[in-house]
Amino acid sequence: DKIVNITKIHSSIDDLSSRLEKSIFELQRNNNNLSTIIKSLSHDIKTPLTIIDGYLEECEDDLVTKEEMPKVINILKKETAYLNELSSEVITYIQSQELIPQKSTIHLKEFLHQEVCPLLRVSKQVELKCEIDESDTVEFNPIALKKILINLLHNASKYTKEGSITTKVENKDIIIEDTGSGIDSKDCESIFEPFFCLDDSKNREKNGFGLGLSIARNLAQNNGYKLVLDEQYSSGCRFMLKKG
Repeated sequence: DKIVNITKIHSSIDDLSSRLEKSIFELQRNNNNLSTIIKSLSHDIKTPLTIIDGYLEECEDDLVTKEEMPKVINILKKETAYLNELSSEVITYIQSQELIPQKSTIHLKEFLHQEVCPLLRVSKQVELKCEIDESDTVEFNPIALKKILINLLHNASKYTKEGSITTKVENKDIIIEDTGSGIDSKDCESIFEPFFCLDDSKNREKNGFGLGLSIARNLAQNNGYKLVLDEQYSSGCRFMLKKG
């Protein structure tokens, strides 16, 4: 059983390594800020690979007892899952840079309530508001818009402990604003950079990979919109999807 489990883990790691190498190649082909992105990606890969490599060596040298093996295997599975998620997120980032040709007329209020809100988790102390008219529509790729709205609303729920999160339309701009902790002025543009995390500790459990807003901005641009942060808003955060 021990040999079978180790073999399976080795196979999973080989597959992940291949996928990550392919992701890095695509990044080299498609990105201007290559050095920064590769450096960040390498940082995120190094820790789990070091953990996996260390435990695999201990297993191969028979330093792990039979009683300890289930715990070790769980750790290896967790780190492998992290690498798998990272690989998928990088691929999503690469795909978000590609033009999305198929757009539809989307009724925003209905779309928000049916496709987005059911996927959100908001604190009981936070009111989720929708100030969108039934007649408000947008020409957008539905999958792209869903990803953007989920990312923005998820971020808002993460940093808003009480008050409200509001989605509305003003002058045909889609706006999501909250009464949360806000973003420091020095980070207002950096938040859209790949692998940027507001928390410098980059806690993997809490902060993810820092690709969400980069993906959202790319998807917005592909649909003829620009995703921006309203730096004048002082009651929390206000993100705007602006046409053109």
